[in-house]
Amino acid sequence: LISVASVALLLEGVQESKMATNVLTSLKMCLVVFMIVAGFLLYDSANTTPFLLPRVGVAGVWRGATSSFFGYLGYDEVCCMAGE
Repeated sequence: LISVASVALLLEGVQESKMATNVLTSLKMCLVVFMIVAGFLLYDSANTTPFLLPRVGVAGVWRGATSSFFGYLGYDEVCCMAGE
């Protein structure tokens, strides 16, 4: 449905497509600003205590970051292979 609307918009012309792109980009920027402001307004410092869980510590943070990083690399590799 979104693809059909995009194709129809492109068939109408470049100016309309540019306007639609600008509107959607502005909407995304407003959403990002809203999330940042809402995050600051709803911040509760009690949620950050303790910052690191004593049972996992820094080593647990590194393990989680490593798993996330290599998971993303694997996903990226699959997407690249699917495109070829």
